Amino acid sequence: MLVILLGIASFIFWRWVLRKFISNPSKRKVFIWIATLVTTPVAWAAVMAVFIWAILHEPSSDFDKTEWKKAKVNQYEMADDLIESNRCIGQDTAQLKQLIGEPTWRDTKANRWVYHIGSGGGGLGFLHHNLLVTFKNNRVLSVVHERLPN
Repeated sequence: MLVILLGIASFIFWRWVLRKFISNPSKRKVFIWIATLVTTPVAWAAVMAVFIWAILHEPSSDFDKTEWKKAKVNQYEMADDLIESNRCIGQDTAQLKQLIGEPTWRDTKANRWVYHIGSGGGGLGFLHHNLLVTFKNNRVLSVVHERLPN
């Protein structure tokens, strides 16, 4: 159905544009049909690309300590900036708590803290996001943004 609507819109557009440039009606019809047949699949592919991008898009923003502590449901938007900036690497547990707060869960055997940082983004909001912080010698060794499908 979408392809038909795009084809009709394309046909009308090319008929309007080519009317100004091609005076011979039979030549104009041929060019209108060729242009319609070429641009309709391109327009359909563009619409599908935008649709897929909208479904898979995960919003992101710069890390802000104040916003992080206020925005519990969408901290995942700031997680990648937090990781890329290496703000957490090398910090001890007290410094980490001061920066991003108390963890949701602690795995003492694996020396790992897990922060649930919201749900949303990518896949129409059906992802759960966690921040996995691994320690070595009571210092942050690594930080990973984990995305879990619902």
